[in-house]
Amino acid sequence: RHIAARGSSGYSIATGQPPPQLGGRDQVTLCERGDVMVIEARGIRDASNFGGLMATSIKEAGIDGLVVDGCVRDVANMRAMGLNVWAKGITPRTGKHRIELAEFNGPVEIAGVQIRPGDLLLGDSDGVIVVPLEVAGEVLERAVAATEREEKLAAALEAGATPQDTARIL
Repeated sequence: RHIAARGSSGYSIATGQPPPQLGGRDQVTLCERGDVMVIEARGIRDASNFGGLMATSIKEAGIDGLVVDGCVRDVANMRAMGLNVWAKGITPRTGKHRIELAEFNGPVEIAGVQIRPGDLLLGDSDGVIVVPLEVAGEVLERAVAATEREEKLAAALEAGATPQDTARIL
């Protein structure tokens, strides 16, 4: 599956159906600048779902990152170009002739979380979160409030606050 989740695309293994006739570069041209490509690969670890040539393509196309429920290869190249990548693992084995595209721009599921085209993704060194677009405003408000509480709590702890003081902040 390939999805454009406010930037996204996801691979899936074709199961008994002919895959869409899209090559890797075609998938990149169907994404927009600022997208995150999402690849659902069902955790397959015996072949890569993404490598250095595709990394160069998406970086040059202005795609902001890659999330893969499977393995990638050519990681040193991806790091050198500053590409944001979250993957289940790394393998040197190419996915060519082993993995096929089953769908592009449809919903995917990674780690039990559904990601749909247009959903917002936010990633850092701890992982990736998915925010459905229709609740993004509410999620932002709650995140800002939580951040403000945490900043107050951190300041109180640094000032030697008692457990009772910190409980009032929360």
